[in-house]
Amino acid sequence: MPPWRTQPIGEVNEKIEGFFEVCRERGLRGSQGVILPLANLTHLMLRLDVVRAVQEGVFHLYAVEHVEEAMERLTGLPAGRPDGQGRFPPEPVNGKVGARLEELARIRARLERP
Repeated sequence: MPPWRTQPIGEVNEKIEGFFEVCRERGLRGSQGVILPLANLTHLMLRLDVVRAVQEGVFHLYAVEHVEEAMERLTGLPAGRPDGQGRFPPEPVNGKVGARLEELARIRARLERP
């Protein structure tokens, strides 16, 4: 697993409940939820209405240990793993990010030429 672990956050309950309020006011569709660091899972003490919404599947909590898990959850694509030279396949998220960074570097190099 990659070394980029998620770090615990402060006031996790308040942040989740605040976002839940926004979602509820706009209409819970069953697709909304929160990604939180796995380390915060033991600190959850959510209001009963939030707990019920999670139990009913209309609001979701996704506890992740690594940043790449969050990327996969947000994009619906695998993060991807590097090959022996540290390059990622083109289709996973990390491959797309790497390709875009290379493109931006080429654009910058072109703009910096006299």
